[in-house]
Amino acid sequence: TLLVEKSKDRENIFKTWTSALPIMVHAMGETLEDAIVLAYKYKKAIHVCHVTADQIIPIKKAKSKGLNITCEVCPHHLFLDKNIIKKIGNLGLMQPPLMEKQDQEKLWANIDQIDMISTDHAPHTLEEKYDQSSPKFGVPGLETALPLMLSAVDKGLLTLERLVEMMSTNPRKIFSLPFQPNTFVEVDLSKKYKISNKGLFTKCGWTPFKGMQAGGKVVKVVIRGKIVFENNIFRGNPLGKVIDTFLKV
Repeated sequence: TLLVEKSKDRENIFKTWTSALPIMVHAMGETLEDAIVLAYKYKKAIHVCHVTADQIIPIKKAKSKGLNITCEVCPHHLFLDKNIIKKIGNLGLMQPPLMEKQDQEKLWANIDQIDMISTDHAPHTLEEKYDQSSPKFGVPGLETALPLMLSAVDKGLLTLERLVEMMSTNPRKIFSLPFQPNTFVEVDLSKKYKISNKGLFTKCGWTPFKGMQAGGKVVKVVIRGKIVFENNIFRGNPLGKVIDTFLKV
């Protein structure tokens, strides 16, 4: 598995890491503190995945001391809290779990410390989520991320320029992704709508954000000059490539 529980094993990863890319850390509590100590010791960059409210202070402290540390937050932690579980049941199960309302508010209050938005997209079917013997953790979130974040812009929680940084500029910098000319997403900010299960492209066919306001509608996606999505229709064949392996600690 990708779970690295022994301190010695974690230290070996930091000690032998030769890539200029950051070590991705999906950790909580003392494990995050351990990763920060190791990053200092071996002068490695780290990126904290799925940041939660309790992790803001150690990350902020590490940044102030000059550590090359970045972090990301998921829309479900920004827009949902644990009270939603009373309404949607197993559909609200994820790791890290949904937080209290005040913890969600703490994330927004420290949004300037968070470098990017990630979806942790996990499109489990309803059957998998409602399996009482072994319900799957995780929720779909890829196609709703931008519309939800645009609603946050409408509410004044962050600027449009800051949103572009978090969803485009910063990910490219953090992971040394090449600049792709003539690649962009076109959004109609005048088209506000309520998110629903109807019309979703994800094969699982549901979203935990049902009923929430979208701050704009994606009308076109262009990748390296080729239109791949326009007027609610995907065009052509996929342009990506499979990445075989990755490592998280």
